[in-house]
Amino acid sequence: MYPHGFLLKDGNYDTQAIQAHHQQLQQHHQQHQQQQQENLMYSQSNYPQVISPYSNYQQQQHHHPIPPSAATTTTSATSTSTPTSTNSLSTVGKRYKSGKDGFYIDGPRQCFWVNDYGQPCNRVFPCIEDLSQHVNAEHVGSLDVSEHVCHWKGCKRTTRQSAFKAKYKLVNHIRVHTGHKPFDCDHCQKRFARSENLKIHKRTHSV
Repeated sequence: MYPHGFLLKDGNYDTQAIQAHHQQLQQHHQQHQQQQQENLMYSQSNYPQVISPYSNYQQQQHHHPIPPSAATTTTSATSTSTPTSTNSLSTVGKRYKSGKDGFYIDGPRQCFWVNDYGQPCNRVFPCIEDLSQHVNAEHVGSLDVSEHVCHWKGCKRTTRQSAFKAKYKLVNHIRVHTGHKPFDCDHCQKRFARSENLKIHKRTHSV
């Protein structure tokens, strides 16, 4: 039954008014759907490196298989690295100590190394360890021996003027982008991107 506002004086319903009411409801519903979609797109665009462990990872894995030698990025934008593990998503959600007092959560990570045509790699890997191995082997390893520049999307060290003087310095720098922290403390399991930082940290345990 429709509200009495749609009744005419003769007791019949005003069909034109009812149709107009339905159209208004549909338009209102569509506006809500459009707003929700825009909010979702805005959220995704603000976190381009966040890869959901339940996204189309398996599909990308099918098109870009990971070699067995590569071990297994974060669901958090502040995440960083992980120890080598199997080629699975079993480490997703596991917390590791990182730096002075922070933590990181390992999970799928995406490669944003840009080629000569300005196109990012976009391959997805189960964890930071695999992403780091991929970048060093397939991207840094393919650079000219005299070229130590970073081609990570958005990085400012992309020109010869800003190039690193040695390959190992470029490898250390790339950990800023991948979040890889391969050096861990034997006492508290905190992880660090550079061995020098680990040595400094270990002094706190000898005090």
